[in-house]
Amino acid sequence: MPHLEGQETTQGTGQGTAHDTHVLAASSQPARSNCPDCKASLAVVRVIAGRADREYWTMRCTRCGGIHLDIVKASAEPGVA
Repeated sequence: MPHLEGQETTQGTGQGTAHDTHVLAASSQPARSNCPDCKASLAVVRVIAGRADREYWTMRCTRCGGIHLDIVKASAEPGVA
């Protein structure tokens, strides 16, 4: 499982106009799989390759619709995130 370098969480209002942003610092936690707001599952929307062997994961909560952005260390194995 990838290691978390930093996390940014954006919670939408349901209408996509206003949001709160929280930056969480952690260095050895795995990428989250549950919404920090309502604890429901997160669905991966997009993974983008970044600098310094990092990936940017965009995930959406299956219950509340919140968008969660995680910066994770890329896996050494191809095809494994």
